Amino acid sequence: MLLTRVVLLSAVLTALFACSSEEVNPPAELEAFTESAYFLELWDTSVGSGDEDLRLALEPFIFNDVIYTVDVEGVVYALSLDNGEPLWESELEFPVSGGLSGDGRHLYMASFQGELIALNRESGEEVWRSMLSSESLSPVSSNGARVVVQTSDGGVSSLSVDSGEQRWRYASVAPLLSLRGTSAPQISGDQVIASFANGSLLSLDLASGLRTWETKIGQPQGRTELERLVDVDGYAAIQRDRLYTVSYQGKMMSLDLSSGSEIWSLPFSSYHGPAVGFNHLVAVSDDGKVHSLNKRNATSLWVNEQLLNRRVGAPTIWGDYVAVADFEGYIHLLNIETGEFAARIRPDSDGVMGRMLVSNDKLIVYTRSGDLVAYTLKN
Repeated sequence: MLLTRVVLLSAVLTALFACSSEEVNPPAELEAFTESAYFLELWDTSVGSGDEDLRLALEPFIFNDVIYTVDVEGVVYALSLDNGEPLWESELEFPVSGGLSGDGRHLYMASFQGELIALNRESGEEVWRSMLSSESLSPVSSNGARVVVQTSDGGVSSLSVDSGEQRWRYASVAPLLSLRGTSAPQISGDQVIASFANGSLLSLDLASGLRTWETKIGQPQGRTELERLVDVDGYAAIQRDRLYTVSYQGKMMSLDLSSGSEIWSLPFSSYHGPAVGFNHLVAVSDDGKVHSLNKRNATSLWVNEQLLNRRVGAPTIWGDYVAVADFEGYIHLLNIETGEFAARIRPDSDGVMGRMLVSNDKLIVYTRSGDLVAYTLKN
């Protein structure tokens, strides 16, 4: 199954817009600074062919002391999180469009043919595959009994972890134009949290798929499809009974997780989901500014504007720092209290795939050239 017309149209318009914005708004030049922390590479290993053309978000999945990755050609790797040594490798023999995710038993990934595939997490052997309504470009969510996947046609499906049998499907009306990608659904207790390209954020009952609440993160405005684009991609941030989310050309919001009632909101536009820490909510605006807010009341704590127009990716909170990667493959470390640069490193000039992950004080980076790198901090 080919990518849908919505995704293809979005990719073309995004590329044209990016070329235009580079001419009018050139990326900020990186300035020297005094480092207060240092990246220390623990290990670096090759995990496949990389992805310099399709620009997929094939982020790794970590379970206990093992890290799993998949490359665009469908080769799955299991490695020791401690030293990067390979544990097993499995070739699916078809290209993947989204993933990787998993639970205590299985790994899950989606193919461009619109299939969801489950592998045995211990061996990499295929357990089942299930046909979806369309391709999926984001990781799935699993609680060990149900697996929930979102597809690019605006649908959310729940499947049995044991067999891949569909239990229910929720369908939304997808707009003509959307960003290239789909948001990642999340299971939280008996809820499924999902956001859509029409600017809606929904809570669905995990057992039945019925909608329990809905709110608008963005309201389409303007005359053209591009002006009316209010897509929501990436992850919402969930912490205890609060949910934090942001949309493109819409809002940043804090919601009560059980009821969907708004706690606060403010105008914001981002291509990526936010990151939440002890008191900080960090988000990257679509022009590359890194914002930190008080998560309780949305008070601005700091804004770093030194990465303007550098196509900054999703933020990752790493201890006392915020890590973000830009289009040239630089990883920037910002002090979480001040927003000032603390360190910088460039593992790959082609960039970073998906979110950077944190586990056992390690920062895990999957580069577009196909390298998996683990860092620790040296102060």
